[in-house]
Amino acid sequence: MDLHRHQQVLSTIRGKTVEIPDFRFLLDKWPRKVNLNYSSVIATADQAIESIFQDDKKVKSLKSANLALFASMAFPHAAIDKLEILTLWGIWIYMWDDEVDEPDGLHTNNLESGNVYREQTINFVEYYLGLGEQVEVPTSQNPIIDSFRPIGQRFEKCYSVEQCQSVFDELEFAMQMSREEQQARRSDRIPTVNEYMRVRMGSSGVGLLLSAMESNDILSLKKEIAADWLSNIVSLTFVECGNLQKAVDMAYAALVAAIDRFEAAAKDLLSHPESLTVPEEEARSLVDGLRDAWVGVIYWQYESRRYCPPEADIRDGQFSVTMQ
Repeated sequence: MDLHRHQQVLSTIRGKTVEIPDFRFLLDKWPRKVNLNYSSVIATADQAIESIFQDDKKVKSLKSANLALFASMAFPHAAIDKLEILTLWGIWIYMWDDEVDEPDGLHTNNLESGNVYREQTINFVEYYLGLGEQVEVPTSQNPIIDSFRPIGQRFEKCYSVEQCQSVFDELEFAMQMSREEQQARRSDRIPTVNEYMRVRMGSSGVGLLLSAMESNDILSLKKEIAADWLSNIVSLTFVECGNLQKAVDMAYAALVAAIDRFEAAAKDLLSHPESLTVPEEEARSLVDGLRDAWVGVIYWQYESRRYCPPEADIRDGQFSVTMQ
């Protein structure tokens, strides 16, 4: 069988059962943290979702992800004003991405409309971050794009021009990689793991936290197989090794290695304060903030059940999942 044919690989994977480790065992050094302002941003999150969608199913799906908890666990020390921005930003990213990434997304199966969606997004975000030189105020009939307006205004108010530019640069890169990812899905050719990781550096939307987010791919495998997709590090590793359980184990090992690399880099950085280009306290704050983010995201994935199957019975540090 030619494993580089999309449908053949899906057929091979379906029906198989794999054992998935509980990633929380990796976090015994780092306790679960939740921002003290979490309860205050739940209503903010719900109102943002309800203002965009009238479809009860879509609203329920987004609320079940508990993106207020996502922001509160990823940024446990953020002040209330920053936490509100981060919550709205996280919700906007999820809503935006679902339109080109989820099976029922408006642009998922149409690259041309997806490209227009991305181009309009870039122009709109640039303007409302206070960047660019547009003469006319951009408008959008797309409610998701338009919902960035108050978010951008908050960014511009609370962040420096340099920070806003960094946000825009990251988003622009994400748009480019989103386009490549959508193009790849239209093709029957299956990308290599390295090709996939290059694109996911942008399309994932998590930048520097991508390595710690590899757990996302292991937990979301069942969801993506059910949607006839192979944009997943486990399924792509399966193409290369031919054994689904081995692919899961290799992805888990990659997550462990990513955590080890992070900790080694942090130790090396902070053990040589004389070589720092910023104050030592600022460097420690950056390291702690990045660690809080990936640790919080792993905990959130289990508590929100966006990726972890709701029927999962986690016992003895692992649970079984059957591909459908």
